[in-house]
Amino acid sequence: MVPITSETKNESGNEVHYRGVRKRRWGKDVAEIRNPNKKTRTWLGTFDSAIEAAKAWDVAAIKFRGPDKAITN
Repeated sequence: MVPITSETKNESGNEVHYRGVRKRRWGKDVAEIRNPNKKTRTWLGTFDSAIEAAKAWDVAAIKFRGPDKAITN
């Protein structure tokens, strides 16, 4: 399991990007997902770390697409 920190970097020192997660200018990470049925975006929230936001996106992806079709982080 990856430890939750405010900034996650890979071996080369670059910041890791997660599906459905973006960083605000002031440093908070936010997550949103497209609902494939309604073709709308669903706001998942603002998080202190990218990993927390990615976990929220994974849960929503499984809910919307099902455990077999969901592509998770």
